[in-house]
Amino acid sequence: MVVTVLAVLLLLLPRNSFLSSPERIGRPDALSVAYLQALLRADQTNDAIRMLYAEHLAAVGRIREAERELAMLGESTAIDARRRTFLAMRLAVQRLVLDPDDGGLLQRTKKLLRQGMAMSGGVITPGQWSQVADQLLQAGQPALAARVFVYLAAMDKANQEKWLEHASRWYLASGDALRAGFLRMRLFSLHGRMEDGQKAVAAFHAAQRPDEAFKAMKMLILHFPEDRGLVLEGLRLAISEQHFALGRSWGTGWLGAHPEDEQVMQLLVELELASSHPRDAFPWASRLVELNPEAVGRHEQLARIAEWTGRTETAYRERRWLVAHRHDRRDLRRALTLANALHDYPAVKGLLDQAAREYGLSVQERADLARVLELLGAPRQSEQARMAYLRRHPDDRKAWVDLAHLQEYLGKLRESARTWARIERRFGQTEETVIQRARMLSLAGDPDQAFELTRSFAEKDNPQSPEFWRVHGDLAWNLEYHNEAFSSYRWLWDHGLAGSLESQRLMILLREQGDYATTLRISEQAWNRFHDPDVLLLAIESAIQTGYWKDAERLMRIADAQPSRFRDRRRYWLAHARLQVYRNRLMQAESDYWTALSLSPDDAEARAGLLWVWIQSAQRKKLKLYLRRWQADALRREVYWQAYAAANRMLGRHRASLPWFEQYARAHPRDRLWMLEYADALADAGQATGAWRLRRHLFLQLGSGYAEMESPVGQEAVSRLLLEIRGRPSADAWVVRLLHDKHDPMLEEFALRWYFGYKDHPLARYWLLRRHAARLETPAWQELALAMRQNDLHRMERLLDRSPGLDHVSRLLAERQLLHLDRAWNMALASNLGTGDFTAPERQTMLRQARDIAALSPNAIHVVLGFDHFGSLTLNHQAFKVFRSRSNLSLFLHGGQTHLVPGAGIAGMSGSLLEFELQLGGRYRHRHGESLGYIGINERMGGVNWNDRLWQAGGRLQWFLWQGTELGVDVARNETGLETSRFRLVGARDRLGLSLHSDLTQREFVAARLNLNRHFSRTRDPLARGHALDATLGHRLQMANSLAEEQIQLRISGEWIRNRLEPSLGGYAGAVLPGTAPESVIPASFASLGVGLNIRKDRPGNDEAVARTPIYEFDAWLGWQTPGSGPAYSLSLAAGIPVLGRDMLSLRAYVANSFVGSISRESLYGLSLWYSYRFGK
Repeated sequence: MVVTVLAVLLLLLPRNSFLSSPERIGRPDALSVAYLQALLRADQTNDAIRMLYAEHLAAVGRIREAERELAMLGESTAIDARRRTFLAMRLAVQRLVLDPDDGGLLQRTKKLLRQGMAMSGGVITPGQWSQVADQLLQAGQPALAARVFVYLAAMDKANQEKWLEHASRWYLASGDALRAGFLRMRLFSLHGRMEDGQKAVAAFHAAQRPDEAFKAMKMLILHFPEDRGLVLEGLRLAISEQHFALGRSWGTGWLGAHPEDEQVMQLLVELELASSHPRDAFPWASRLVELNPEAVGRHEQLARIAEWTGRTETAYRERRWLVAHRHDRRDLRRALTLANALHDYPAVKGLLDQAAREYGLSVQERADLARVLELLGAPRQSEQARMAYLRRHPDDRKAWVDLAHLQEYLGKLRESARTWARIERRFGQTEETVIQRARMLSLAGDPDQAFELTRSFAEKDNPQSPEFWRVHGDLAWNLEYHNEAFSSYRWLWDHGLAGSLESQRLMILLREQGDYATTLRISEQAWNRFHDPDVLLLAIESAIQTGYWKDAERLMRIADAQPSRFRDRRRYWLAHARLQVYRNRLMQAESDYWTALSLSPDDAEARAGLLWVWIQSAQRKKLKLYLRRWQADALRREVYWQAYAAANRMLGRHRASLPWFEQYARAHPRDRLWMLEYADALADAGQATGAWRLRRHLFLQLGSGYAEMESPVGQEAVSRLLLEIRGRPSADAWVVRLLHDKHDPMLEEFALRWYFGYKDHPLARYWLLRRHAARLETPAWQELALAMRQNDLHRMERLLDRSPGLDHVSRLLAERQLLHLDRAWNMALASNLGTGDFTAPERQTMLRQARDIAALSPNAIHVVLGFDHFGSLTLNHQAFKVFRSRSNLSLFLHGGQTHLVPGAGIAGMSGSLLEFELQLGGRYRHRHGESLGYIGINERMGGVNWNDRLWQAGGRLQWFLWQGTELGVDVARNETGLETSRFRLVGARDRLGLSLHSDLTQREFVAARLNLNRHFSRTRDPLARGHALDATLGHRLQMANSLAEEQIQLRISGEWIRNRLEPSLGGYAGAVLPGTAPESVIPASFASLGVGLNIRKDRPGNDEAVARTPIYEFDAWLGWQTPGSGPAYSLSLAAGIPVLGRDMLSLRAYVANSFVGSISRESLYGLSLWYSYRFGK
């Protein structure tokens, strides 16, 4: 029948219309499929009919035939690829419905689904996609269906809400609650329905994403602030997610409109407690009690919060309410505690009586009752009651124990000990009774009996209680039974039960036994276990005491890396100072000792350490001051005695040193080296007979067996005695034989000290050369220090080349002194500077040295703007300075212009002058000093039509004689000077100068300068000739090893000048200043004397290099000057800060009426602004 109908249709209908538009066939059904099949048979090459045929087959469920037809289409260009992809995806979904467990098919479906979504826009209708989603749901793939619905929401904007609703529901069904939540939030953002927001919050909770839930809740509350349920849920979320500030604003905002909402108020209490703000929770908890005074839980909550916030009276009141309304022993105990804290003893007794009636009393409560009865005037009532009870019930062990504790609590320690003894006799001896009885005996002042008790128990039993071994060890430690203490603490350590204190005592005992390896191992394990700074400090002290310096430095690096734990501890700074002394960094050691003293002003160790540092650095002034200041304390404490003896000897106070020598000798009669020092002191004090007797006594004590003394201390004693008894040749022969026979580095170091001690540097050098030849380990820093002190440059270079063990900072300082500036710069900024390879003081020293090296080899540009008011002359100047350096050679170019504006005080002048200046020069630094030279031009225009030009030249030679002493000679031609404002206007000078600077000590210095001057006008007309001498004596209140360190100086400075003047002004000067006397231009004499203070860090505005950190300078000088016999002063302030990192912006201001280097009595003030930029170093 169907065939017949088709045949009729084919005959009746125009065939070409269907072939050209097959989509006019209509809805897929069996008839459409049959018709398309017939059309396809009629035209086998028509891909459009085949595609439509495959789609209709798929629609009626004939999957296999549809797949076959789709395969026959291949990659036909006549068919849109999107239709082919969609049909393939649809067929895959239909197969998945039939076989949902086929994993490979599922993966293929997902891939086709991605492809279809990526390319189906504009071809596939939303209805078709909806059918795919329904089929995916039939196949049990809600997640894929949800993805299709999301795609539909983007594709079909008109029905977006419906598709998003479907997608959210099916994501949730698939277990992907997070995506469901985000989709619900998208719906909420589209329509603002509360239901969507609430569902989003629920989805986020299901996805275990409370952070997203809180964000959603925040949006909900923002849109619906009056919904109570949202506020409650938002508060709970704020507490769980710790968004306390926002939750607090929600709660307080709601309570502002609804002040009696108890549920919100309770949540606010919980929020404040969770945020660790119990004080803010207290008002809400109090208000909750007011709103519902019968709620027990609210009273308990208020009581707890009151206790936490220190409101004891409120807490006590609430606990008393709870005791009255809720019969719970915990309330009664807390009320007892609070009543005790408030000293309400009648109430305590009443509560204890109530507890006795209702529950019976615990041991602690009985003790409390006894104490209260004692305070209330019945001290023995409770004790007598217990003793009466025990007379009736002597076998009640617990009552006996309670009585012993009560007696301890009441301070009846001996009675408590006797009670514990009765317990032992009646019930047997146990670890508990021994421990408690020993404690009572020790506290009662009988530690010996306590120790015998614990020792006898340990011998007959095998105690396993850590408390027993702790008590036994403490008793042994206090009584100095070190073997017993060691056994106890070692037992605790081996069983992992030792605390920090026991570990430290064990380390001390091991150190006394000479077992340093075990001491170090236990100290590191104890540090890792307890992280107690005292443990690490004890390990460092042990390493220092036993001479294991490398271990001490390694452990100190651990402490340096944790400054917050150690910098407020005296012992840390003491150990730090001792390490600095070992490294020969005496200035840093002094600073560390002062830091220790700032933490403990009466610390004897720090004071004695400072004395030793000053002895080594020969700081006599400090020694004299502090020996007198600390003498009263030193008489009582042994730690001072050696330092006082040595200091007085160094100061030449030999008689004053003898009592200190004698005190220490009596305390340590076997210290042979000290006895030898004592003998030397006796000899220096004029007591030669006593010195000889003591040396003879020591020599006889050593006897003929002195050759067998192996220790360096013993060998030094023998050498010293041979020197005094048999003379220098015998002693030197002994030292030489010692060096030939033994190769102990400590003995070799003694030999070096031996030769240095007798100032025999040739012998010392001979010995050093011998050691180098033998390739023995050397104390390199000592040799280098000797070479640097003597400025022996060749020996310094040899030491640097041949001493690989030399420390980094010592090598850096030597390279700088040798003027190997590039090498020193690289060492100062080493690549591992920021690592643990260097200590904090070493890193600080290296960075400061880098700053100084940059000043020695500058690469910088400076631009200057400023003015100077100089009597009757104002100078407005703009200038630039450029420095370029390579290694030890620096070139510089200075240039600028100055407007000279004369004032009314200069007769004959009107208008202003414009002065241009340009200088080119260079400086060469060499090992023995430096050389500088320059040439320049100074040209002036304007004024009285005197246009003139000065050719300038100058130079300086400077020699470094030894460390801290420099000698210089300099010369200048046509140099503009500032003798007076008139001379600056019309004159110039030729100068020959000689200068000297020397450090008298580490803190005192002297500087002097002599100038021979010839003064001319700018056209070389003679004005005067003379000389100027200025000198400065200074004291450094705060030392600075570098420009980058702050330094404070006090100085006394003076100046004396004499000039022989020409009878009158002529030439240029006479024309510019007609009728002016010569002494108004160049005074015939001038003198000044005054004191000054300088505080600075670096050199703001006047240095060749550019600093890397903020800098400042304050300088003040006050004195007297003549002629005129009037006061003189000068004050200057300067500061600079980096702006972009490699630059510096500086401001400098000054005011004065006299200053060293000027003979002017005119007032001066000025201001200048510097901008500097550093390139290169």
